[in-house]
Amino acid sequence: MNPKVLLIMAFMLGGAIIIGIAAYIPFAGPLFGLLKFIVFSMGLLCVLVGFSCRYYTYLIAPILKQRKRHIVLSDQVPYWLASTGDCIVSKRAEDFIATAYINIPIYVSSSEMNDEERERFASQISRLVGVSREPVRFSSVLRVMDKDDYLKKIKELIGAAENEENVAVQKNDQVQVERAKGKLSMWKKILDHVGSKSSMELVTFASVSATGGKEYEAITIAQQQAKELMNGIGSILGVTPSIIVGSEILKLVEPEYLIPLSTISEEITKKIEHGVVE
Repeated sequence: MNPKVLLIMAFMLGGAIIIGIAAYIPFAGPLFGLLKFIVFSMGLLCVLVGFSCRYYTYLIAPILKQRKRHIVLSDQVPYWLASTGDCIVSKRAEDFIATAYINIPIYVSSSEMNDEERERFASQISRLVGVSREPVRFSSVLRVMDKDDYLKKIKELIGAAENEENVAVQKNDQVQVERAKGKLSMWKKILDHVGSKSSMELVTFASVSATGGKEYEAITIAQQQAKELMNGIGSILGVTPSIIVGSEILKLVEPEYLIPLSTISEEITKKIEHGVVE
């Protein structure tokens, strides 16, 4: 039956039942009179909504459905990293889909090229379209560089310089004290410079997918297609592409890896310390 008709019937029947209940409530005092009025109003409201459903179902139905606590988008894992570490795998129905990612190193930008170089580069890019018989996606991602490990090393060097200064002060060795102060000043300046602004990197990559009845079958086909694609890209662009492996793949598919939260937090902290708050 049409959902609109069911909705109208449900509200009309509910309204009729509520009005019937209101009719049986006795007039035994002001309290019962107020209760009778409230119940009757609720029944009348249901009847009016039932009439309105004929024209406004598209507005009423979403309001009723949004009261559900759980909305299941999918009961399957979106993807997982293959045991080989060079593909991500997903499953649709009975088929496995493996996707391999290839890093394409680009060493120059168009702003650094002259007209002849731009024309040659555009020709090379157009040749990439036909480099494979299988569908290939070419993409570029501008992402925030994760400087957490580098910042951690700088902080460790600052700590070591502070310890060196304390030891020199205890020994009353002025030469070592001045040397330690110089190191400490240098590393603090580097920390302020590196941690106060974002560093961006442009990643250009190609991805190719393969389907198989078994997981290993899909992975094997994707690996083979990726190797063939790498040969074509290398011969056209004159570079050495490589298959992206491990957690590096997540930088291309997971938003959390595109913007490292701890690095951003470090930058915000530095701005607050220096009184720069946007």
